[in-house]
Amino acid sequence: MDWTPAILLLASTLAFAAPLVFAAVGELISEKAGVINIELDGMMLSGAFCGVWAALISSSLSAGFIAAALGGALVAVAHGILCLVFRAEQVVSGVILNILVLGLTTFGIGPVFGADLGRSAPTLNLISFPYLSEFPIVGRVLFSQTPTVYLAFLLVPATWYLSTEPLLASPCRP
Repeated sequence: MDWTPAILLLASTLAFAAPLVFAAVGELISEKAGVINIELDGMMLSGAFCGVWAALISSSLSAGFIAAALGGALVAVAHGILCLVFRAEQVVSGVILNILVLGLTTFGIGPVFGADLGRSAPTLNLISFPYLSEFPIVGRVLFSQTPTVYLAFLLVPATWYLSTEPLLASPCRP
């Protein structure tokens, strides 16, 4: 029996889950600080759009990561200003920002990416661990991924550890 489709499905599931892990960890930290951060989807979408655009224009993976962080931070700053300065309801502000970012990125796809479909943005290379990546099924799924997947794997226990430390726990919550 050919296991290639199942292996590819499992490996791509891990790869596509990594950005969601980063968002979930960010939301956990935000919730511990007492902020309802409902605009995570907008932050991720803005970051993805800005990151791909910058990587495509500059042909630099580093520029893409920096632009992605700045794109997501821009939405976070807008949420902070709406909630802290103008005292908007956090959930309403988050929903509005999600809709706004969805509209802006949908509108921007055509003018930004539509005219130049021949180029491609740089991507991360897979890191394969010697010997471990050669195990059948498990090796190709777990030990041949991009650095962001491994960072997501490490971020979850690190966040758990830091969030349970009494010195770093939020003073607002027990």
